[in-house]
Amino acid sequence: MNGLSLTYANQGKLAQAESLSRSLLDVQRRVMGETHPATLAAINNLSLVRWRQGRFADAESLQVGILETRRRDLGEEHPDTLTSRQNLARVFRSQGRFGEADAMLSGVVSARQRLLGADNPSTLSAMNELGAVYRSRGDYAKAETLLTQTLEALRRVSGKEDAQTLAAVENLAEVHRLQGKPAEAVALLTSLLESRRRTAGEESPLTTSALTALGRLHVEQRKFIEGETLLRAALKNHDNLAPDSWRRFQCQSLLGASLAGQGRYADAEPLLLSGYRGMRQRESTIPAEDRSALGSAKRSIVQLYVAWRKPEKATAWR
Repeated sequence: MNGLSLTYANQGKLAQAESLSRSLLDVQRRVMGETHPATLAAINNLSLVRWRQGRFADAESLQVGILETRRRDLGEEHPDTLTSRQNLARVFRSQGRFGEADAMLSGVVSARQRLLGADNPSTLSAMNELGAVYRSRGDYAKAETLLTQTLEALRRVSGKEDAQTLAAVENLAEVHRLQGKPAEAVALLTSLLESRRRTAGEESPLTTSALTALGRLHVEQRKFIEGETLLRAALKNHDNLAPDSWRRFQCQSLLGASLAGQGRYADAEPLLLSGYRGMRQRESTIPAEDRSALGSAKRSIVQLYVAWRKPEKATAWR
């Protein structure tokens, strides 16, 4: 059942994943007790679902409990304890607590390098997470160095289409985008999208994320027709997978920007307005490193009305 709940979560079926995770946890607590490894694994699954739902405080509370138990019963550097530390650091990053996430992940990376070796997949997983923290706090040069090193090692150790390898590709592509290196970002995201389609399927959340990322980059580079094609495919997936997610409304806003860039203002307006309002209503569920998307969506509305020669509306949205 743990595996099935994770499958639902990976498919974007978060309501089903939460229901199954809660049912399994109730059984494990009743049969095995609160601190049994199987119970802790069930708590971890529920925490993962809550994190993906944007319920970061709930996810943190669950992860803190797991970590305290594992530290007490297994020790600070047991593999399960290190995994809990990494999971909690991920929640910290989503909350914008980058200093705490950095300190915790740096400790995990150091311990795994010493205990498992620099090229162990678990070590590289923590390095990938740490690179994402550097990116989130704006330390792009440091993020680029670490993620490039991590990606090279993952390709060698785990293969080009391993899940961790592709996650590192996505992280590094975002760093290049933020650095103003669009050619490097496009090359990585194009490769990522091809791999996601092969390994996860056209309609998976992972493929949808890659479609959105590459579509956004095309819009930023004023390649509006290319961006529109990718974003329409992504929005269709969002509507089928998770129509209430903030990411669905971000995609809708980006699609509106691609239409506005083509001068199709009447078509763009409802997409831009609905996309912004949808994100605004779900602001608390947006991870800290992604909250700039809300400002970008608002700027796209202003740019629409300026280009459409509706200065009063542009002024109101400013």
